Amino acid sequence: MPRSQITTATLAGGTVEVTGPIIAAEDEKAFVPLTIHVVLVQPDAYAHGHGTAGVGRDDGLLGWTVHADADGMPIARGPALATGLLVYVDRRKGGEVPLPQTVTWTENVAIT
Repeated sequence: MPRSQITTATLAGGTVEVTGPIIAAEDEKAFVPLTIHVVLVQPDAYAHGHGTAGVGRDDGLLGWTVHADADGMPIARGPALATGLLVYVDRRKGGEVPLPQTVTWTENVAIT
């Protein structure tokens, strides 16, 4: 199963740009990432957004970028709890209809 993590979370004008890689083992190359949703939570605010997964990165990995909107709340630079949801299709089954699958994770991040 592919996995991910947050590499950067950068605040600009009430929106947090969040990026990360999609890490897959060699036998998982048939996984096709579709979309990703990220939620960032601080004590008095949260931000959330979705983006397209599977974007090429300089390091050769697939990646993603999400612009998480704070909906007017006072999201700030500093620590936050982040949750990600990656939706992908598993095409390893040959002629069978590929099934959408999900990966979720939660991690502590620093919004800069």
